[in-house]
Parts: sequence; C-alpha cells; structure tokens
Amino acid sequence: MRIDPREREFLAQFLGVAVVRLDVDRALEEERFVQTVELLLDGLGRALGGCDLIADDCLSRLPDLQQNPPTLSRLELVRWKPAFFQSGTACRTGPFTVIPGTEGAESPFFSPDGRWIAYWASGEIRKVPLTGGPSVRVSETPAVFGASWGDDGRIVFAHQAGGLWEVPAAGGGAPRTLTAVNSERGELSHRLPHVLPGGDAILFTITKNRFPRWDQTQIAVYSRRTGASSVLVDGGADARYVSTGHLVYVREGVLFAAPFDLQRIELTGGPVGVVTDVMQAAYFRGQNADTGAAQFAVSTTGTLVYLPGGTLRPPERSVISVDRSGRLEPLAIAPRAFVTLRLSPDGRQIALSTFGRDRDIWVYARKRGTLNRLSVPGRNGVPIWTRDGERITYAAGTSGPDNLEWVRADGGGSSVRTGKHLTNNAVLDISPDW
Repeated sequence: MRIDPREREFLAQFLGVAVVRLDVDRALEEERFVQTVELLLDGLGRALGGCDLIADDCLSRLPDLQQNPPTLSRLELVRWKPAFFQSGTACRTGPFTVIPGTEGAESPFFSPDGRWIAYWASGEIRKVPLTGGPSVRVSETPAVFGASWGDDGRIVFAHQAGGLWEVPAAGGGAPRTLTAVNSERGELSHRLPHVLPGGDAILFTITKNRFPRWDQTQIAVYSRRTGASSVLVDGGADARYVSTGHLVYVREGVLFAAPFDLQRIELTGGPVGVVTDVMQAAYFRGQNADTGAAQFAVSTTGTLVYLPGGTLRPPERSVISVDRSGRLEPLAIAPRAFVTLRLSPDGRQIALSTFGRDRDIWVYARKRGTLNRLSVPGRNGVPIWTRDGERITYAAGTSGPDNLEWVRADGGGSSVRTGKHLTNNAVLDISPDW
C-alpha cells in the first residue's frame, strides 16, 4: 500500500512537509534493514511502544517489547541522508546504530536541540547523548504514558492514570504534579503530553475510561501561566504542534491537521484528514499497551514519518464446548473478539465479554441457540454470575475508574452500581450467600 498521491499533495501544500512511510513488513521481506538490527514487534507484527521521533537528521525508533517470551528492547538510532528515502516509499537501508546502555528502554523522546534522547527504563527516566557517553538518570518514576522535553529545560510526563507531572531535565529534582484530573467530568488520565514552543503550554490527551473508545477521547491544552486547561478537540489523541502552525493528531488511526494559533493556544479552523492508516496503540486487551500513542512524527526540517497499521483489530474467536470424553462441539455463536467466558450455575447459559473497539457483555442461551448483548451503558467486561444465576456482575467502564455493577441476566431492568470506587475494580468470585 502506497500513500495516495492526493495525501502527498495535501501534505506538501497545506502542511509543507515531506512524507516518509516506513513499511515494516515490506522492509523486512526485502531485507532492507541491515542484518545487525533486530526489528522487534509483537505477535501481530505491530510496534507497540513510543512514537517514532525525528530530530533534524535522525530518527529514533523504539518498539515497545511486550513479547512472549519477553525480549529486552534496545534503542535504535538511524541517521540518513536524503538519498536514503524517497517520498511515499518504504524505508531504504541506512546505517543503524544501537545506543549503548539503553537496554529495556521505552517511550523515547528528543531534547529540543536534538542532542539527547530521553527514555524510560526500569523505573527511571534517563537520558543519553547522541554523540556518545553514558546514560544519565533524570528521575525515578513509574512507567510513563508519554513524555515531552520542553525548551525551558523541563520534562513533562504522564502515568496510566492521574494528571501530568514534570521534572527538571538536568536531573536532581523531584517530580511534581502539573495537572489534576477532574473527577466530576469523569476524567481518568491526562497522557501523551507535548510541550509547545516557549514552554508555557502543554498539549495532552484526556481519557475517561480504563479502555477508552479512541474516537471519544479529548485533546486539551494546559497553560502554566494561567493554571487553566481547555479542550481543543473532541475525538482525538496524541496531538503535536508543527512549525507550519498546525495541530496534528490522530483519531482511530487517521491523521488530522487543523490550523493552530500558538500565541492564543487555540484552534483557528476545522480539521482535515491528511493520512489514513497511521499505526496507533488503540484497542489492545492490556491497559499498559492501550496507550493511544500514534506512530508518527514531524521534524523541524519538515519531514513527516509514520508507520502504517491503523488501530488494532482484535482476533475473533469461536466458542467450543468440550465434554469429559474430549469431544469438541462448536457452538452456534458467530466469532467475535471474545475474551472472557463464564458458564451459568445451571450450565444453560454463557456470559461472554468482548474487547477492542466494542467492549460489551453478551449472554448465550444454549438451548435456544441465541446470543444477546446486555443493554447496559459503558465499556464493560469481566462478567461473573451470581450463585442463583439470576444476575451478572461486571466491571463497568462508564466514566472514571471501572466500578462494580450488576444487571439481571435476562436483560430486564437497569444496571445497579454496588458502590463508587477511586480505583479500578473487577469481580473475581462471589460468595455463596450473595
């Protein structure tokens, strides 16, 4: 698949950027990557980790390694000359260099001057000079969900839940909170920060579910000067500012651009779709992989680089019954992205949940051979039957952390919340007397 010529024309005229499409599968098939470099992907052939980043004349690529068996990642740096790339084609062979001391690295990002690469590894944010030298510790912190190095010398980063944090890039300082989620609006996390030029304002993504719909997240901007945040985009994630005066972001694997006033930190026009099928870490089963990060970057010299792939399309699974003799019987259930299956106490019904873009709970009646979705709000999962088989409890993702709710198994009535919790909850089992 090549870039549509109309997309290239728009990028050249509207954004003023050149396009390089890194076709991983084709590059591997044609052995265009040098043999000493290991391109590490997940079981579906997708890079899961931090976005591709460009600094003037080099590209840092770090696939997050969530493999089975696990493999330590290495930060890979590729320098190129213009002759190594051709607009709209796969990556041509270039000299790759593994940066020493970056084993286990994740979520890399450049310093504003392009002389350092910072990353997270083993509970720390660290940085390493591109010219060579040892890796330097910046700060201790849990795993980051996006980080950005501002030209004011501060690194802004995010966690899986909660607001943004910042720490001096020079090291030696303790991280401090920068933003706080608004629980009244159902916010769960501020993530994927991008510090705007000047250091005052920061773009970030707001999620309201542990496993969000990635066309329902929001892009917001925070001003250090005013201490206020405002929503810029409903239905987008992982926004960046490019020097042409545009905000570039993704919505379910489609790259959009909208004119942006850097002084007033507000959009001045509507978005236009510019590139389809941009790889985005969206709709994964595990929340550590379902970050929303998009695999694209735009350099200060006007080169857009991205990996194709769109959002994850979860594999569909069939349901099979196995008796004690080992005889297999496929059930009359159309394949879906099923992830949890629970048999009712009397064995006559099956509760199932799906993951991906649609996170729903389904009930299959074995005698009638019917499959019905429970009409309950939210993005839900982990169904468990009560002992009497009359109700199903589940983890309800409506807004904020997952809470415990139950609903009648026949679909009648409304769902009932067992309580409001500040952390994610899911049922493992139910006592006989409940």
